[in-house]
Amino acid sequence: MTAMPTASTVFDGFSHQASRASYSTCTPHTVALSPALDKSAYPLLSREHANADLTQLTQFIAERSSYALSVSFPYRTVLDSVRATLPDTVQVEQIALLTQKILQEIGDAHGRLVNIEQYIPAVFSPVCFGRVGRLCFAYDPVQRELLDPLYPYVHSIDGLPIDSWLACADALSAGTYGSSSSKTLRGFLFMRYIGLLRNELGLPQRDILRISLRNTNDDALVEHQVSLSEQLITPPAPLNLPKESRMLDNNIAYLRIYSQHDDALPPLIHANMARFKDSRALIIDARQCGGGVRDNLLALFPYFMAPNSAPYIANVCKLRIPKGQEPEFNPIGQLDTWDKKVPYRHDPMVAAKDIAALEQFLSTFQPVWEPPPKAFSDWYFMALRPDSQKYYYDKPVYLMVDWGVGSAGDIFSSSFKDWGNIQLVGMPTNGRSGNAITFTLPHSQVSFMLSTMASFQKDGQLYEGTGVSPDYHLAHTIQDWLGHTDSQLERTQLLIQQQLDV
Repeated sequence: MTAMPTASTVFDGFSHQASRASYSTCTPHTVALSPALDKSAYPLLSREHANADLTQLTQFIAERSSYALSVSFPYRTVLDSVRATLPDTVQVEQIALLTQKILQEIGDAHGRLVNIEQYIPAVFSPVCFGRVGRLCFAYDPVQRELLDPLYPYVHSIDGLPIDSWLACADALSAGTYGSSSSKTLRGFLFMRYIGLLRNELGLPQRDILRISLRNTNDDALVEHQVSLSEQLITPPAPLNLPKESRMLDNNIAYLRIYSQHDDALPPLIHANMARFKDSRALIIDARQCGGGVRDNLLALFPYFMAPNSAPYIANVCKLRIPKGQEPEFNPIGQLDTWDKKVPYRHDPMVAAKDIAALEQFLSTFQPVWEPPPKAFSDWYFMALRPDSQKYYYDKPVYLMVDWGVGSAGDIFSSSFKDWGNIQLVGMPTNGRSGNAITFTLPHSQVSFMLSTMASFQKDGQLYEGTGVSPDYHLAHTIQDWLGHTDSQLERTQLLIQQQLDV
């Protein structure tokens, strides 16, 4: 059996974007119209209608996108170039995939096609792919077993180096400015879209996928041939984490935040925190919790605030004002919604204490990027407050996060970071917060999501392309990914024990 990565493996080599400010040094992917697919299978647009749709796409981005202005990608120039060279007929799928590529390059982690599977060839891999450090491995997601335990790491697919496949998947799913965590979350999902990736890479379509594997001890290669499927089966989630909270050894409490969109979880948070009151330390496990709403944060965070604490500003954001609506645009209430609960700076209904806390916060706040004032609203903000109905938990807290944490999960993670006795452990979060809205192109009827909010962490970083980095980097092993072990949790428990014993 080949040696697996050890428990001391950290999240290195596969580095996380440190700052949005570094984006000026990035070289964007080349974006062009995808090669045409089987013409008998896909509807066609005239050049006139394709041109009109791409013109409309340009307009949607120019007038509504919150993040296209934060990067140097010349989306107008790229789309003008494509429009100038359109053939007489264009497949709807080509318009859809071009839209997907553009959305990734404008640095919008919420930007994506709606139901992308309807626009790609129905040729899928039953084998899934994952990553530890710089190495990509292949596994059976249903059986949770490596494709070849002796040769776990992918060297090439169909004779093309694995790095070429990953780069193609990254360009389609996360773009130049996406965080490394975003590429782990999305790029490896796209690696199952074999028909799409082959078309983008100029490879012939075959019924068999040839996967060449290696280990780290010698240069030998082993090839496996895998039959492809016309059905995309949703695989079990990596890591195979529990949903239940419980007490661990040494009186350490374990609170599982398995989702950011399950209405059943906030009441469970209260019930579990009641029984965890006398624990020595608390682990909050938010790994793979995804995104959704902020209810978990609002339910849980007051337990870590002293009774007389001032309101804590955890997130500020600005809304892109729709072009042409600037004079009459009313910002009040636009983001104070069921999923965000983010009031406006000048809303007269907001408590004076919250406004005072915001003004003090803004007096020293330095965002890495200044949204143009004429195109954006003033600040919206989230203030967290103590709750007299909740006790103050003042023991050590360890929040576990990873690349499966995003959007509302990013807000959850960054709110806890650098607060009181709380330390983050695990891997960087996904990096996305954008108030996404659906838009539809008129002729192709291609629908896509586009962020309309620029959202900032309390240290001035954007969430997009950055995410939240843990204080202690604890990477998963292959066996963790497959769900056979949980060395991240074991190492977190060891870290806690070492710190409690000091």
